[in-house]
Amino acid sequence: MVNVDEQLKALLGEQAQFRSVQKPAIQAIMRQKSPVVVIMGTGGGKSVLFMLPASCSRGVTIVIVPLTLLRQDMKERCDRAGIECIVLVTPEAAVGKTFGDFINRQRTMGRLDRIVVNECHVVLDSTEGWRSRILALRELFRAETQMVYLTATLRRSEEGEFIRLMGLPGGIASGGIELPGMFAGRGGGAWIRGTTTQPNIRYQVSRYNAEKEEEALTELHELVKQLTEGRQQVFTATNALGLGADAPTIQAVVYIGKIRKMRYYAQESGRAGRDGTASKAIIMRGHQGLHEPKRFNCK
Repeated sequence: MVNVDEQLKALLGEQAQFRSVQKPAIQAIMRQKSPVVVIMGTGGGKSVLFMLPASCSRGVTIVIVPLTLLRQDMKERCDRAGIECIVLVTPEAAVGKTFGDFINRQRTMGRLDRIVVNECHVVLDSTEGWRSRILALRELFRAETQMVYLTATLRRSEEGEFIRLMGLPGGIASGGIELPGMFAGRGGGAWIRGTTTQPNIRYQVSRYNAEKEEEALTELHELVKQLTEGRQQVFTATNALGLGADAPTIQAVVYIGKIRKMRYYAQESGRAGRDGTASKAIIMRGHQGLHEPKRFNCK
């Protein structure tokens, strides 16, 4: 059995330590429990949950990410860690015939370790066109391999709907989990829940307005590099940037307009303070917003 503490140090450096529920989650993954659902706060280190097991295996780990932006960010992290056995793919590509053939080949050769669905909560918010592609991921269960689902923003009140949509075993999330905690469900699965939660990012609710303000800046990946390297002080973005962009230099997030869902806000405000220092999340509302109800459903 791999010593996960030593492997973490080999991956991230001698000073590295597990945070939140990283260790029990990695242990569940490396013991081949399936499905494994891990809910831990933004900035909690969810990428370590698939990078560490992949770093000590010759098998293939497939990671499904909802956005090209997020895929590029993760690729750069894997490159820095020297991990070459992780395949990053969007939901649209993952459920296509070509990639399905690739999965079957890897499984036949005994090389497929696991399939990881990152930011899995998007299945609850997807538009109908995109939702059908996300929901088609259920077909990957037929690959008969370990399935791992990662998210920072799946509320307890949404667990039942998530389980239903993804076709997970009915008993996996029962048991009254405490924070942090772990419950081993039927079929050897695991449901693990942790505590959820300088350059600045300003989010605008209106996609049109954000694109209008930034229409001259079309090189997306260059912008992301400027953000992650701290070369620019202020960025304007839609909520797409809230899905996993990892920039330790961000110290404040300003959200402009009405918050449509607390899950969105939790995900987006989590871009700040990822280096462990104190950060700010600020909500700015127009005059019309002052007369709207200010109560949120935070279940």
